Amino acid sequence: MIFHLYKIIYRSQPGLTKLNIKALGTAFPICFRTFLKSFFMSSIRFKKLAGGLILLCLLFSFHAGYSQIPEQFVKVIVAPDHSDWTYTNGEKAKFTITVLQNGNALKNVFVKYEIGPEKMEPIKKDSQLLANGTLVVEAGSMKDPGFLRCIATTTINNKTYRGLATAAFEPLKIAPTVAKPADFTAYWEKAKADLAKIPIDARMT
Repeated sequence: MIFHLYKIIYRSQPGLTKLNIKALGTAFPICFRTFLKSFFMSSIRFKKLAGGLILLCLLFSFHAGYSQIPEQFVKVIVAPDHSDWTYTNGEKAKFTITVLQNGNALKNVFVKYEIGPEKMEPIKKDSQLLANGTLVVEAGSMKDPGFLRCIATTTINNKTYRGLATAAFEPLKIAPTVAKPADFTAYWEKAKADLAKIPIDARMT
């Protein structure tokens, strides 16, 4: 094979001397062996890389499968008596509190609950025994648009569980708690005008 390659090179390049052909014949096997060695090493590296990627994918899948938030065996469910959670001002709201263990309602457990405007001090606090697994609490109403929240807790096996729900009273009518200053528009327009006077000096850093 190499001899035929010599003949092709010699015929295509008649200016080559026998010495050059001999040098080429010496260099060719070396280059060919170097190529094979590089190819072989590249194959080994590729196999190692592929194996590493497969191992990484397996470890990631294992971690993703076991890093989920564990399901709680005890849940405190608080639900308002309106399915859309919305009420009109003056309308009475009720909350149903249920404690579930493994999906079943627990009976004869104590529940503490508090009711009040959202993010405010509660206006009602109490604790009762869930004789039949559920408790209906009268939450009252609100005269102004806002949110009324019920928070319930229970302790089972020295561990406290918590649940909550919120009733919305005329939520689309909720107004800002702070009035806009009378001179706000003038102040804002002046601030924009002052800012426009500063030349833009954008630079890449």
